Amino acid sequence: MRTSTKIKFRLKQSQALAGKKMLPIKQLQTIYSARWRCQSLQRVAGVVCLFLATLSSALGAENRTALIIGNADYSESPLKNPGNDARDMADALEQIGFDTTLVIDVDRRQMGKSIRDFGRKLRKRGGVGLFYYAGHGMQIDNRNYLIPVDSPMEEEDEVPYESVDVGSVLAKMESAGNALNVIILDACRNNPFPSQFRSSSRGLARVEAPIGSLVVYSTAPGSVADDGDGRNGIFTGHLLEQLRTPGLSLQETVRRTRAAVVKATERAQVPWESSSLLIDIAFTKPLAVKALQPNPEPAAPKAKPVTVINKKPEEAEDVEKLIAAKSFRTLTVKATPADARVRIMNIAAPYTPGIELDPSNTYDVYVTHNDYQAWRETISLTKANNELHVVLTPRNEAHELAGIKSKKQQPIVNNNPLTPALSRIRGGRFSMGCSSGDVTCEAYEKPAVNVTVEDFRMGQTEVTVGQFKRFVKASGYVTDAEKNAGGFKGCYVYRDVGGISRSTAKWNWDKSSSWKNPGFKQSDLHPVTCVSWNDALAYTQWLTRHTGVAYRLPTEAEWEFAARAGSTTRFQTGNSPDGLCASGNGADKTVSPKGSRWASHASCADNHWFSAPVATYAANPYELHDMQGNVWEWVEDTWTVNHNNAAIDGQANISGDPNKRVLRGGGWDGGTQQQRLSARRLGQVASRTSMIGFRVVSDK
Repeated sequence: MRTSTKIKFRLKQSQALAGKKMLPIKQLQTIYSARWRCQSLQRVAGVVCLFLATLSSALGAENRTALIIGNADYSESPLKNPGNDARDMADALEQIGFDTTLVIDVDRRQMGKSIRDFGRKLRKRGGVGLFYYAGHGMQIDNRNYLIPVDSPMEEEDEVPYESVDVGSVLAKMESAGNALNVIILDACRNNPFPSQFRSSSRGLARVEAPIGSLVVYSTAPGSVADDGDGRNGIFTGHLLEQLRTPGLSLQETVRRTRAAVVKATERAQVPWESSSLLIDIAFTKPLAVKALQPNPEPAAPKAKPVTVINKKPEEAEDVEKLIAAKSFRTLTVKATPADARVRIMNIAAPYTPGIELDPSNTYDVYVTHNDYQAWRETISLTKANNELHVVLTPRNEAHELAGIKSKKQQPIVNNNPLTPALSRIRGGRFSMGCSSGDVTCEAYEKPAVNVTVEDFRMGQTEVTVGQFKRFVKASGYVTDAEKNAGGFKGCYVYRDVGGISRSTAKWNWDKSSSWKNPGFKQSDLHPVTCVSWNDALAYTQWLTRHTGVAYRLPTEAEWEFAARAGSTTRFQTGNSPDGLCASGNGADKTVSPKGSRWASHASCADNHWFSAPVATYAANPYELHDMQGNVWEWVEDTWTVNHNNAAIDGQANISGDPNKRVLRGGGWDGGTQQQRLSARRLGQVASRTSMIGFRVVSDK
């Protein structure tokens, strides 16, 4: 990336962020040139970059202001750790240069005054603002509230008047006009109020971060965090460790904290963030080493720690004029590796470099590569010819940091052929059924109903051929396909005639087909198919007997809660189907081995016509793979024609015909309609096809 193109993108951002402390164009060129050169060297040779410290200072970020609030002494549901958390955070932030204000166990009036004073101080000092809160928090109608001590509220409609709206904190910080704002909310503990508070039991809702800000949650939206058994809460304890680690940027501090919490809680707690940062800064104390400077050039004034990159003569032009000559409506994403896939998830048009966009909107940018950890962030356009640089982290590096083995090595199957790997899922309240704004929903996906599920564990993948094979060998079980149950012989399979579309494809009952031979090549790593609901039930019963742990099929509510993982959109990746080839296996532009094409398909290709090995596609936030596509999955519930009588406690609805059960998730042959999170279909208990499988859950 040449210097001039980077400066065109960054200059206006930097000037807006720097406020009155405007830098000369040449100095900005020096800083950003060194940043990208040093990042490249860091990937190759492990060079330590100190450019962030220079950039922080240059943009006025030397002024750091923090407000820390810890509420623990509640009359109902007092907490153990928020006071310690707040005090320790104040100490840690002071060590890295923050002017901190600490308040403990305050009522609403005192909280409001502290936030108001914080905003005034931030407006006066500029630089970086940080707000930290530990204590009770709750969401009502998708708005987040921080609960003061001695709160008199007794009814849900009193919450907005007797607590502090997180949105007001965001507004106060945004109006200060400083360079960068950070909000950290360790406010997702247990519900402090009686059961009549219908909406308050499951943590906080996601908040979109205003431009130039970062909002960090101690756990995923809609989930509850652990208050911890030691001095600090789980999240804050690990955050404090990272704040004491020298040489970390702000975003790296957050990323490392998340990885540590995920590992410590066995993925039960996943810290979350909403970011619209335009820059990153050196956050913790700098490393006590000097940067290695390849191809040294004379340093620019006031920027000694960075390297000056040779510039072409034309790059000395007035950058302001270059910017003015460009459209303010374009976006180009430069990714490393260069063949990474770039998508903008909340628009229908496919991404192309220099795509024209409406600068009044925000855009959900999603960058993926098979061998790298996905990158996703909501961004806003500034008045510049925008160019966004994204460097993906190799999957094995990200997983090692979190204590997880590389997904590409398939440890889920190879290391334990008997017991499926499970994700621990904290229960919660969610809307089951037709996603908000989805006009394509079928009648049997309606109405959307509020359902609460308890904690459970779910298989990270569908049960595989290898796992099912172990069951058959140990038990001598004969499947419904093999004994021609239900009046049909064998399994209902697809025969690829070639040169045809799905609408005229050959789907037939084949007496020679079963889970061993579903009509296409498979390995032990593929999801088992041609299994009936009866077969799936028999597997869970056998697994329970041989492990001593109770296994079962998921309820329909558990399945959808796990598939959504906090999402309210049509698909896990948003309302647009453009990202489906990264998250699931369905009908797409892939051509079959004999040249067939799907008549209805997603506008992408994943090179899997039939089922794909489990964990081929990206996991959702609960580390669950293939919740969209690959194979339809049996659940415990009997079929209902709508959700009018859904069990709102998350239990299985078994009031219907016991011979008719529910299937969820879509299969490898399904178009985008079948891969929606609310999609469901009817299956007879003895029916079996080459696109139906299952996964298991356990209560412990």
